[in-house]
Amino acid sequence: AAAARAAEIDHELRLGRHRKEIKAYADSMVDEERRRASEAEARADEACEAAAALQGAIAALEDQLEVLRGSRVGGLLDKVKTLQATVTKLGERKKANQRKVCEANLDRHRAEQAAEKARRLEEAFKKSAVRAESSGSAWDYVDSLERELAETKALLKIQ
Repeated sequence: AAAARAAEIDHELRLGRHRKEIKAYADSMVDEERRRASEAEARADEACEAAAALQGAIAALEDQLEVLRGSRVGGLLDKVKTLQATVTKLGERKKANQRKVCEANLDRHRAEQAAEKARRLEEAFKKSAVRAESSGSAWDYVDSLERELAETKALLKIQ
């Protein structure tokens, strides 16, 4: 009876450690994904601000270009070419910033998916723990927890 009780206590301790380990690991993954989402959002905001500034600069240069086109003074034609090159460069920068925005949005989406996946895995673990506890087989329950822990860690590492 004492050996059975010792085995039961050992099982309960292992179970508690496994639960804490899974919870801590899932929490760290969620925190990391939230941090990544926050960084992606900051990059997106930064890119949007830069794109707005570039759009204003492009509009101002286009206005200047129209004034210069109307005046046909010899030296101004060279200025027009310079301004056109500047507009082209600003357009390229705008495109680069738009790509950054797209990448940041994609990063944010991936982070949200990873957080959702972690939440589903945690829910699945809780459900399996309840099923195992209700089945009455302590060692089978511990073994199933160890398998689920390994599977959960593998799934979270894939991301």
